[in-house]
Amino acid sequence: MRINFVNIIAVSLLLSAAPLAAMDKETYIMLEVKSMELTLEGMIKQKNCLEGGGCDTSELIRISEDTQEKIHSLYLEAGTTPSEAALFYTRHSKEIDPLYREGETARKLESIKRRLSQEDEEIKTLLESER
Repeated sequence: MRINFVNIIAVSLLLSAAPLAAMDKETYIMLEVKSMELTLEGMIKQKNCLEGGGCDTSELIRISEDTQEKIHSLYLEAGTTPSEAALFYTRHSKEIDPLYREGETARKLESIKRRLSQEDEEIKTLLESER
C-alpha cells in the first residue's frame, strides 16, 4: 500500500510539472503582454459602458468576468494556466526580469501599463460621478 501512495505522489508531481516544462521565457512574456492587452480591452468596455449610461453593477461584473474568461482561455491555448505561469515566473524571475527592462517588450509593457492606469482613473471618476 505504501508503494502505491508513493507512486501516486510521484505521478502527480510529474503531471503538475509537465505544463511548466513546455513554458519558456518568451512564452511567459507573450502571455503576460496579451493578458494585459485583454485587461485593457475589458477596462475600455467598462468605461464605454459607464459613459453610455444605464450601466449597472451587474453589467460591469459581466464585462469583468468575460475578460477573465478570455485571459484564462489564452493561457489554456498555450497549454498552461495563470497559476502555472505565476509559478514559472517565481522559478525563473532572475532570467525574465531583464527582458521586462529591455527593448520592445519593455516599451510595449510600459505603454500598456500607462493605458491601464489612465483607464482605471477614468473609470473611478465615472463611478464617483454616479454616486
